[in-house]
Amino acid sequence: MGWAGSKTGEEKIREVALILAGQCIAILLYNLSQSESANQTAINSNK
Repeated sequence: MGWAGSKTGEEKIREVALILAGQCIAILLYNLSQSESANQTAINSNK
C-alpha cells in the first residue's frame, strides 16, 4: 500500500516536471520568435 502511494507521488512529480519542461520550451520558442521578428523589423527599417 505504501509503495503504491509513493509510486503515484512519483508519477505526479514526473507529470509536473514534464509540464514545466514543456512550458520552458514554449517560452524559449516564443522568445526566439520574438527576437527573429525584431531582427526582421530592424532589417526592414534599415533598407
